[in-house]
Amino acid sequence: MRFKSLALQVLQQILFYAVLFWLVVSAVRAGMLFYQGQKRLAEIPGTVNALYMPLLAQSVWDVELPTIQQELASISAINGVEAVTLETRLGQRLHYRSPHASGGHHNIYRLDVRLNRNGAESLGTLTLYVSNTPVQREIASDLITSMAQRTLDFMALALLIIFILRRRFIMPVQQLAQAARAFVPGEPAPPFRLQYQTELEDEMTQLLASFNAMRSSINTHLAERERYETALKEARDELANRVEERTARLDQLLSFQQLISAISSRFINIPLDEVDEAMDGALAQIGTFMEVDRCYLIGVDHLQVVSMVHEWQADGVAAGVEGLGFAPLSDRPALFATLLREGVLNIPHCRQIPIAAQESTPSDIESLLMIRIDHLDQPVGVFGCDMVRRARQWRDEELVLVRLMGDMFANMIIRRQQLHALSETQQQLEEANAHLARMALSDSLTGLANRRHFDEEKRQAFDKARRKNEPFALIMLDIDFFKEYNDRLGHQAGDQCLRQLAALLTSFFTYPGELPARIGGEEFAVLLPGLDHLEVRKRAEALRMAVWALNLAHPGSRIADRITISLGTAAIDAERHSSIDQMIADADAALYRAKASGRNCTG
Repeated sequence: MRFKSLALQVLQQILFYAVLFWLVVSAVRAGMLFYQGQKRLAEIPGTVNALYMPLLAQSVWDVELPTIQQELASISAINGVEAVTLETRLGQRLHYRSPHASGGHHNIYRLDVRLNRNGAESLGTLTLYVSNTPVQREIASDLITSMAQRTLDFMALALLIIFILRRRFIMPVQQLAQAARAFVPGEPAPPFRLQYQTELEDEMTQLLASFNAMRSSINTHLAERERYETALKEARDELANRVEERTARLDQLLSFQQLISAISSRFINIPLDEVDEAMDGALAQIGTFMEVDRCYLIGVDHLQVVSMVHEWQADGVAAGVEGLGFAPLSDRPALFATLLREGVLNIPHCRQIPIAAQESTPSDIESLLMIRIDHLDQPVGVFGCDMVRRARQWRDEELVLVRLMGDMFANMIIRRQQLHALSETQQQLEEANAHLARMALSDSLTGLANRRHFDEEKRQAFDKARRKNEPFALIMLDIDFFKEYNDRLGHQAGDQCLRQLAALLTSFFTYPGELPARIGGEEFAVLLPGLDHLEVRKRAEALRMAVWALNLAHPGSRIADRITISLGTAAIDAERHSSIDQMIADADAALYRAKASGRNCTG
């Protein structure tokens, strides 16, 4: 940091404010002088009217040019008047300019020249050119004079201020600063003294007394600080040991949190067939991290029946909970009952527990830690850790870690149960969807394809036959006098008749692609891919004879004593049939001809 004398700083501040004060005073004085000068200039026209105008008007009347010139010179000699111009009514124009004219800005005044001020005729016009230059010169002269005077005053004041500041302030402060720099903490130092004598107490003497008091306090403080530093060093060493131990525990907790986070992430969108393998892997990671000989996870349902058992063992350690079977935990040994009741079992020395509990504990376990896993305040499982090769006193932070794992294990168990339930629900849903699909495409009474299914299949079969240029045919059939059958025997008998005919159609048309369907009340149709015109008529006749062979009594028939059918056939013809609807129209026409021919025949 750059050094600058305090006396010089004080002097600069004093001079700055003194100059500022002088500038303000000078500005006020200049303003007053300007105002007075302007007032004086404004009085010039009145002065000319009062003093010079009578004589000038008389001279103009008498046309005495020398006198006029003399009067104009007298007027221009007035301070501030730079020039005068006289224009008479006779057209004469006289101009006189002051030898001291500056040529700056002018204020122009025009005065009438009259012999008598009370209405006499004007003899001409006198024009005055008044300048501000004299006023400005007066202000400048005053400011220069004031500046010179103030400069001398400031110089004298500055020398006096420097002398007093150096004697009474700067030298004592320098002495105190030199003594402070020479002071070494912890070493004896003589009291500070000033090199000038004074009989009065002032700020310097108070500052000296403060320095001496501070010196004594510092020495006392240093002695106390040395004692404190010794105690602080011992406390710091102890704190370092605690920090190191705490850091190790925090690192372990961080590693555990990362482990739990990684395990939890694996179970977010895991499929059902990978859940058990993931649980085995999670137990292996947890058992290795906690350095136990064996750990296990048991899941239970809402009736506390064991539904899942997973176990991990270190190398050389036998299984401990395998083979629990599916039974309520309440029927298990006393340890499980105690766990369900209290939530935690912490047994550092299994051989010292009561015999009743010892009997329910495998003989190879030295230490045991188990927790109850809850979800929505209901037990959903058990997690346990066994020490086989040595006893172990579980630390508090280890108990905290195990409790923290409870939520994760609960989520794992619930996730597994949900996936199982979801799988069962999906299977049931698929079966229901298949059943609904069958119901949507089949006739509810006969079980044959319904009209919707028939319409979907007929177009696909027709388009395929045309595309591959393959044979394709269809049969339209109707039960003869079926209305009379219903009227005589009732609708239940009619439904039974339809079911029997449907069973016959199902057993009769069994080749791939053949589709019998019920398309109306007693109307049926059959799609027959691969058959030409002759083959479809043979199949139709064979079907008619099979219906005749059923020998279903029909008391209302007018052509036979049993159920008979009329059939119409059509085979695809590339020249006539551009759509399946045209084929169906041909088959309907053939069916109509069969009915017109007396029924129980093929058209």
